Amino acid sequence: MQTKNRLLSIDWLRGFIMILMTIDHASLAFNSGRLVTDSIFLYKAGTVLAADQFFLRWITHMCAPGFLLLAGVSLALSTEKRIARGECPRQMDRHVMKRGVLLIAIDILWMSLLVRGIILQVLYAIGFSFICMPAIRRLSNRWLWGISLSIIFGLEAVTGLLYMTTGRNVVVSLFFSGGMSKYFLVIYPVLPWLAMMMLGWILGRSFLKKEQQPFKLILLGGMAVLVFVIIRFFNSYGNFLLYRDDFSIVQWLHVSKYPPALAFISLELGLIAIFLGLFQYIEQAHKFFSVLLKPIQVLGQTALFYYILHMHVLVWTAQAMGMYQTEGINTTLVSSLCVIIVLLPCCYFYRKLKSTYPNSWLRYI
Repeated sequence: MQTKNRLLSIDWLRGFIMILMTIDHASLAFNSGRLVTDSIFLYKAGTVLAADQFFLRWITHMCAPGFLLLAGVSLALSTEKRIARGECPRQMDRHVMKRGVLLIAIDILWMSLLVRGIILQVLYAIGFSFICMPAIRRLSNRWLWGISLSIIFGLEAVTGLLYMTTGRNVVVSLFFSGGMSKYFLVIYPVLPWLAMMMLGWILGRSFLKKEQQPFKLILLGGMAVLVFVIIRFFNSYGNFLLYRDDFSIVQWLHVSKYPPALAFISLELGLIAIFLGLFQYIEQAHKFFSVLLKPIQVLGQTALFYYILHMHVLVWTAQAMGMYQTEGINTTLVSSLCVIIVLLPCCYFYRKLKSTYPNSWLRYI
Protein backbone atom coordinates (compact mmCIF):
# COMPACT_ATOMS: atom_id res chain seq x y z
CA MET A 1 0.00 0.00 0.00
CA GLN A 2 1.46 3.33 -1.03
CA THR A 3 1.31 5.75 1.87
CA LYS A 4 4.48 7.71 1.23
CA ASN A 5 2.64 10.77 -0.05
CA ARG A 6 -0.33 10.53 2.29
CA LEU A 7 -0.80 12.68 5.35
CA LEU A 8 -1.20 10.13 8.11
CA SER A 9 -2.82 12.70 10.40
CA ILE A 10 -5.79 12.92 8.02
CA ASP A 11 -6.15 9.13 7.88
CA TRP A 12 -5.86 8.90 11.67
CA LEU A 13 -8.50 11.55 12.25
CA ARG A 14 -10.87 10.00 9.73
CA GLY A 15 -10.35 6.57 11.30
CA PHE A 16 -10.99 8.01 14.77
CA ILE A 17 -14.21 9.55 13.46
CA MET A 18 -15.25 6.19 11.99
CA ILE A 19 -14.95 4.65 15.46
CA LEU A 20 -17.16 7.37 16.94
CA MET A 21 -19.65 6.84 14.12
CA THR A 22 -19.73 3.11 14.87
CA ILE A 23 -20.70 3.86 18.46
CA ASP A 24 -23.58 6.05 17.31
CA HIS A 25 -24.89 3.47 14.85
CA ALA A 26 -24.49 0.64 17.35
CA SER A 27 -26.60 2.75 19.68
CA LEU A 28 -29.19 3.10 16.93
CA ALA A 29 -29.28 -0.68 16.52
CA PHE A 30 -29.16 -1.85 20.14
CA ASN A 31 -29.79 1.00 22.57
CA SER A 32 -33.34 1.36 23.87
CA GLY A 33 -32.51 4.64 25.61
CA ARG A 34 -30.80 6.35 22.67
CA LEU A 35 -31.29 10.11 22.67
CA VAL A 36 -31.83 11.97 19.41
CA THR A 37 -32.94 15.40 20.57
CA ASP A 38 -30.46 17.56 18.65
CA SER A 39 -33.11 19.56 16.76
CA ILE A 40 -35.91 21.93 17.68
CA PHE A 41 -38.20 19.45 15.88
CA LEU A 42 -37.10 16.60 18.18
CA TYR A 43 -36.90 18.27 21.59
CA LYS A 44 -39.50 19.66 23.96
CA ALA A 45 -38.16 22.41 26.21
CA GLY A 46 -37.76 21.27 29.79
CA THR A 47 -37.23 17.60 28.97
CA VAL A 48 -34.71 15.95 31.29
CA LEU A 49 -31.77 14.55 29.33
CA ALA A 50 -30.03 11.57 30.96
CA ALA A 51 -26.34 12.50 31.07
CA ASP A 52 -24.98 9.06 30.12
CA GLN A 53 -27.23 8.72 27.08
CA PHE A 54 -26.68 12.36 26.12
CA PHE A 55 -22.89 12.10 26.12
CA LEU A 56 -22.98 8.77 24.27
CA ARG A 57 -24.73 10.66 21.50
CA TRP A 58 -22.80 13.91 21.87
CA ILE A 59 -19.33 12.40 21.40
CA THR A 60 -20.41 11.31 17.91
CA HIS A 61 -21.38 14.81 16.75
CA MET A 62 -17.92 15.26 15.22
CA CYS A 63 -18.61 12.58 12.63
CA ALA A 64 -20.60 14.33 9.91
CA PRO A 65 -18.67 17.65 10.06
CA GLY A 66 -15.47 15.61 10.06
CA PHE A 67 -16.55 13.64 7.00
CA LEU A 68 -17.30 16.82 5.03
CA LEU A 69 -14.22 18.74 6.14
CA LEU A 70 -11.83 15.84 5.49
CA ALA A 71 -13.55 15.04 2.18
CA GLY A 72 -12.74 18.60 1.12
CA VAL A 73 -9.14 18.23 2.31
CA SER A 74 -8.64 14.93 0.48
CA LEU A 75 -10.34 16.21 -2.66
CA ALA A 76 -8.09 19.26 -2.76
CA LEU A 77 -4.97 17.18 -2.20
CA SER A 78 -5.78 14.59 -4.87
CA THR A 79 -7.25 16.92 -7.49
CA GLU A 80 -4.67 19.67 -7.41
CA LYS A 81 -1.75 17.21 -7.24
CA ARG A 82 -3.04 15.41 -10.34
CA ILE A 83 -3.58 18.65 -12.21
CA ALA A 84 -0.03 19.72 -11.27
CA ARG A 85 1.18 16.45 -12.84
CA GLY A 86 -0.49 17.43 -16.09
CA GLU A 87 -3.72 15.45 -15.91
CA CYS A 88 -6.70 16.94 -17.69
CA PRO A 89 -8.74 19.17 -15.32
CA ARG A 90 -11.98 18.33 -17.11
CA GLN A 91 -11.30 14.62 -16.70
CA MET A 92 -10.69 15.17 -13.01
CA ASP A 93 -13.93 17.13 -12.73
CA ARG A 94 -15.88 14.34 -14.40
CA HIS A 95 -14.37 11.82 -11.99
CA VAL A 96 -15.40 13.91 -8.96
CA MET A 97 -18.91 14.42 -10.29
CA LYS A 98 -19.32 10.71 -11.06
CA ARG A 99 -18.27 9.90 -7.52
CA GLY A 100 -20.78 12.40 -6.21
CA VAL A 101 -23.60 10.79 -8.20
CA LEU A 102 -22.50 7.35 -6.96
CA LEU A 103 -22.59 8.50 -3.32
CA ILE A 104 -26.13 9.82 -3.70
CA ALA A 105 -27.16 6.56 -5.37
CA ILE A 106 -25.65 4.53 -2.51
CA ASP A 107 -27.60 6.62 -0.02
CA ILE A 108 -30.89 6.10 -1.86
CA LEU A 109 -30.49 2.48 -3.00
CA TRP A 110 -28.40 0.91 -0.22
CA MET A 111 -28.49 2.95 2.99
CA SER A 112 -32.24 3.48 2.72
CA LEU A 113 -32.78 -0.29 2.84
CA LEU A 114 -32.62 0.04 6.62
CA VAL A 115 -35.77 2.17 6.77
CA ARG A 116 -39.16 2.45 5.14
CA GLY A 117 -38.84 5.01 2.39
CA ILE A 118 -35.90 7.17 1.33
CA ILE A 119 -33.67 9.04 3.75
CA LEU A 120 -31.03 11.39 2.39
CA GLN A 121 -28.18 11.24 4.86
CA VAL A 122 -24.52 12.20 4.97
CA LEU A 123 -23.62 10.48 1.66
CA TYR A 124 -26.21 12.66 -0.05
CA ALA A 125 -24.60 15.78 1.42
CA ILE A 126 -21.10 14.64 0.45
CA GLY A 127 -22.21 13.51 -3.00
CA PHE A 128 -24.02 16.73 -3.87
CA SER A 129 -21.08 18.73 -2.54
CA PHE A 130 -18.77 16.73 -4.83
CA ILE A 131 -20.98 17.63 -7.78
CA CYS A 132 -20.63 21.31 -6.86
CA MET A 133 -16.88 21.29 -6.26
CA PRO A 134 -15.61 21.28 -9.89
CA ALA A 135 -17.02 24.79 -10.25
CA ILE A 136 -16.32 25.95 -6.69
CA ARG A 137 -12.71 24.76 -6.62
CA ARG A 138 -11.78 27.35 -9.24
CA LEU A 139 -12.50 30.15 -6.76
CA SER A 140 -9.74 31.77 -4.76
CA ASN A 141 -9.38 31.09 -1.06
CA ARG A 142 -10.75 34.55 -0.31
CA TRP A 143 -13.98 33.73 -2.16
CA LEU A 144 -14.18 30.29 -0.60
CA TRP A 145 -13.82 31.78 2.88
CA GLY A 146 -16.42 34.42 2.14
CA ILE A 147 -19.03 32.07 0.69
CA SER A 148 -18.60 29.30 3.25
CA LEU A 149 -18.72 31.63 6.26
CA SER A 150 -21.68 33.50 4.80
CA ILE A 151 -23.57 30.21 4.53
CA ILE A 152 -22.63 29.10 8.04
CA PHE A 153 -23.47 32.44 9.70
CA GLY A 154 -26.46 33.31 7.52
CA LEU A 155 -28.22 29.95 7.09
CA GLU A 156 -30.54 30.40 10.07
CA ALA A 157 -31.71 33.82 8.89
CA VAL A 158 -32.24 32.72 5.28
CA THR A 159 -34.03 29.53 6.33
CA GLY A 160 -36.34 31.50 8.61
CA LEU A 161 -37.13 33.91 5.79
CA LEU A 162 -37.87 31.04 3.41
CA TYR A 163 -40.16 29.42 5.97
CA MET A 164 -42.13 32.65 6.32
CA THR A 165 -42.43 33.28 2.58
CA THR A 166 -42.66 29.82 0.98
CA GLY A 167 -43.02 27.35 3.85
CA ARG A 168 -41.13 24.07 3.93
CA ASN A 169 -41.04 22.70 0.40
CA VAL A 170 -38.77 20.33 -1.51
CA VAL A 171 -36.14 22.95 -2.36
CA VAL A 172 -35.98 24.32 1.19
CA SER A 173 -35.74 20.80 2.62
CA LEU A 174 -33.08 19.59 0.18
CA PHE A 175 -30.79 22.60 0.50
CA PHE A 176 -31.52 24.54 3.70
CA SER A 177 -33.41 22.89 6.54
CA GLY A 178 -33.96 19.20 5.91
CA GLY A 179 -37.26 17.51 6.67
CA MET A 180 -40.18 16.53 4.42
CA SER A 181 -42.36 13.49 5.10
CA LYS A 182 -42.38 10.05 6.75
CA TYR A 183 -41.30 8.22 3.58
CA PHE A 184 -38.97 10.86 2.11
CA LEU A 185 -36.76 12.53 4.68
CA VAL A 186 -33.81 14.85 4.18
CA ILE A 187 -31.56 14.69 7.23
CA TYR A 188 -28.54 16.50 5.74
CA PRO A 189 -29.51 19.53 3.61
CA VAL A 190 -26.80 20.47 1.16
CA LEU A 191 -25.75 24.05 1.85
CA PRO A 192 -24.38 23.93 5.42
CA TRP A 193 -22.46 20.74 4.71
CA LEU A 194 -21.16 22.08 1.39
CA ALA A 195 -19.77 25.05 3.34
CA MET A 196 -17.81 22.64 5.54
CA MET A 197 -16.38 20.88 2.48
CA MET A 198 -15.31 24.27 1.11
CA LEU A 199 -13.43 24.97 4.33
CA GLY A 200 -11.82 21.55 3.94
CA TRP A 201 -10.72 22.49 0.42
CA ILE A 202 -9.01 25.61 1.78
CA LEU A 203 -7.29 23.49 4.41
CA GLY A 204 -6.19 21.00 1.75
CA ARG A 205 -4.64 23.81 -0.28
CA SER A 206 -2.63 24.89 2.76
CA PHE A 207 -1.35 21.32 3.15
CA LEU A 208 -0.24 21.34 -0.49
CA LYS A 209 1.84 24.40 0.31
CA LYS A 210 3.43 22.46 3.20
CA GLU A 211 1.66 24.74 5.70
CA GLN A 212 1.23 21.96 8.24
CA GLN A 213 1.31 23.83 11.51
CA PRO A 214 -0.33 21.79 14.28
CA PHE A 215 -0.36 24.59 16.83
CA LYS A 216 -1.95 26.96 14.32
CA LEU A 217 -4.73 24.41 13.79
CA ILE A 218 -5.17 24.03 17.53
CA LEU A 219 -5.38 27.81 17.89
CA LEU A 220 -7.97 28.09 15.10
CA GLY A 221 -9.92 25.29 16.73
CA GLY A 222 -9.86 27.12 20.04
CA MET A 223 -11.16 30.29 18.36
CA ALA A 224 -14.04 28.33 16.81
CA VAL A 225 -14.92 26.85 20.21
CA LEU A 226 -14.93 30.39 21.61
CA VAL A 227 -17.53 31.35 18.97
CA PHE A 228 -19.63 28.42 20.21
CA VAL A 229 -19.35 29.65 23.81
CA ILE A 230 -20.45 33.16 22.81
CA ILE A 231 -23.42 31.87 20.79
CA ARG A 232 -24.61 29.57 23.59
CA PHE A 233 -24.11 32.24 26.25
CA PHE A 234 -26.38 34.76 24.53
CA ASN A 235 -28.83 31.92 23.76
CA SER A 236 -30.34 33.62 20.72
CA TYR A 237 -29.40 33.68 17.03
CA GLY A 238 -27.09 30.87 15.94
CA ASN A 239 -28.90 28.05 17.73
CA PHE A 240 -31.64 27.28 15.18
CA LEU A 241 -34.17 27.79 18.00
CA LEU A 242 -32.69 25.00 20.15
CA TYR A 243 -31.90 27.18 23.15
CA ARG A 244 -30.41 26.35 26.54
CA ASP A 245 -32.96 25.54 29.24
CA ASP A 246 -30.38 26.30 31.94
CA PHE A 247 -26.62 26.61 32.54
CA SER A 248 -25.89 22.88 33.00
CA ILE A 249 -23.15 21.35 30.86
CA VAL A 250 -25.67 19.13 29.11
CA GLN A 251 -27.75 22.12 28.06
CA TRP A 252 -24.66 24.05 26.94
CA LEU A 253 -23.74 21.16 24.64
CA HIS A 254 -27.31 20.42 23.51
CA VAL A 255 -27.04 22.06 20.08
CA SER A 256 -28.95 21.68 16.83
CA LYS A 257 -27.49 19.23 14.34
CA TYR A 258 -30.67 18.97 12.23
CA PRO A 259 -30.19 21.43 10.63
CA PRO A 260 -26.67 22.30 11.78
CA ALA A 261 -26.72 25.55 13.73
CA LEU A 262 -23.85 28.01 13.96
CA ALA A 263 -23.28 26.80 17.54
CA PHE A 264 -23.04 23.18 16.36
CA ILE A 265 -20.74 23.93 13.42
CA SER A 266 -18.36 26.17 15.39
CA LEU A 267 -18.05 23.66 18.24
CA GLU A 268 -17.55 20.58 16.07
CA LEU A 269 -15.21 22.15 13.51
CA GLY A 270 -13.27 23.63 16.42
CA LEU A 271 -12.85 20.23 18.06
CA ILE A 272 -11.95 18.65 14.70
CA ALA A 273 -9.25 21.28 14.10
CA ILE A 274 -7.83 20.63 17.57
CA PHE A 275 -7.76 16.86 17.04
CA LEU A 276 -6.20 17.29 13.58
CA GLY A 277 -3.54 19.55 15.07
CA LEU A 278 -2.77 16.96 17.75
CA PHE A 279 -2.54 14.18 15.16
CA GLN A 280 -0.24 16.36 13.04
CA TYR A 281 1.99 16.91 16.05
CA ILE A 282 2.13 13.16 16.68
CA GLU A 283 2.93 12.51 13.01
CA GLN A 284 5.76 15.02 12.99
CA ALA A 285 7.28 14.43 16.41
CA HIS A 286 6.48 10.85 17.39
CA LYS A 287 6.94 8.52 14.44
CA PHE A 288 6.64 5.36 16.57
CA PHE A 289 2.92 6.09 17.03
CA SER A 290 2.40 5.19 13.36
CA VAL A 291 2.54 1.48 14.24
CA LEU A 292 0.14 1.81 17.18
CA LEU A 293 -2.34 3.81 15.08
CA LYS A 294 -2.21 1.45 12.09
CA PRO A 295 -5.73 0.01 12.58
CA ILE A 296 -7.20 3.51 12.83
CA GLN A 297 -5.22 4.48 9.73
CA VAL A 298 -6.73 1.57 7.78
CA LEU A 299 -10.25 2.58 8.81
CA GLY A 300 -9.48 6.10 7.65
CA GLN A 301 -8.18 4.92 4.29
CA THR A 302 -11.20 2.69 3.64
CA ALA A 303 -13.85 4.93 5.18
CA LEU A 304 -16.55 4.61 2.50
CA PHE A 305 -16.11 0.84 2.21
CA TYR A 306 -16.45 0.50 5.98
CA TYR A 307 -19.39 2.92 6.11
CA ILE A 308 -21.55 1.07 3.59
CA LEU A 309 -21.05 -2.22 5.48
CA HIS A 310 -21.04 -1.47 9.19
CA MET A 311 -24.55 -0.09 9.71
CA HIS A 312 -26.22 -2.97 7.91
CA VAL A 313 -24.16 -5.46 9.92
CA LEU A 314 -25.19 -3.76 13.17
CA VAL A 315 -28.89 -3.35 12.41
CA TRP A 316 -29.42 -6.76 10.79
CA THR A 317 -27.48 -8.49 13.59
CA ALA A 318 -29.53 -6.75 16.26
CA GLN A 319 -32.74 -7.71 14.49
CA ALA A 320 -31.64 -11.33 13.99
CA MET A 321 -30.73 -11.64 17.69
CA GLY A 322 -33.98 -10.09 18.87
CA MET A 323 -32.02 -7.24 20.46
CA TYR A 324 -33.03 -4.39 18.17
CA GLN A 325 -33.29 -1.24 20.34
CA THR A 326 -33.85 -3.29 23.50
CA GLU A 327 -30.43 -3.05 25.21
CA GLY A 328 -28.32 -0.41 26.91
CA ILE A 329 -25.00 1.43 26.77
CA ASN A 330 -22.81 -1.57 27.63
CA THR A 331 -24.24 -3.61 24.76
CA THR A 332 -23.80 -0.60 22.50
CA LEU A 333 -20.08 -0.32 23.30
CA VAL A 334 -19.46 -4.08 23.03
CA SER A 335 -21.25 -4.32 19.68
CA SER A 336 -19.24 -1.34 18.42
CA LEU A 337 -15.99 -3.09 19.26
CA CYS A 338 -17.21 -6.35 17.73
CA VAL A 339 -18.18 -4.85 14.38
CA ILE A 340 -14.83 -3.05 14.15
CA ILE A 341 -12.96 -6.29 14.87
CA VAL A 342 -15.04 -8.17 12.29
CA LEU A 343 -14.77 -5.57 9.51
CA LEU A 344 -11.17 -4.45 10.04
CA PRO A 345 -9.67 -7.48 8.19
CA CYS A 346 -12.11 -6.75 5.34
CA CYS A 347 -10.82 -3.18 5.25
CA TYR A 348 -7.20 -4.42 5.08
CA PHE A 349 -8.16 -6.71 2.19
CA TYR A 350 -10.08 -3.98 0.37
CA ARG A 351 -7.24 -1.48 0.76
CA LYS A 352 -4.79 -3.97 -0.79
CA LEU A 353 -7.23 -4.81 -3.59
CA LYS A 354 -7.79 -1.13 -4.36
CA SER A 355 -4.05 -0.41 -4.50
CA THR A 356 -3.55 -3.43 -6.80
CA TYR A 357 -6.16 -2.14 -9.26
CA PRO A 358 -5.90 1.67 -8.94
CA ASN A 359 -7.73 2.39 -12.20
CA SER A 360 -10.66 0.05 -11.66
CA TRP A 361 -14.16 1.03 -10.49
CA LEU A 362 -12.86 0.52 -6.94
CA ARG A 363 -11.38 4.03 -7.07
CA TYR A 364 -14.91 5.41 -6.63
CA ILE A 365 -15.38 3.71 -3.22
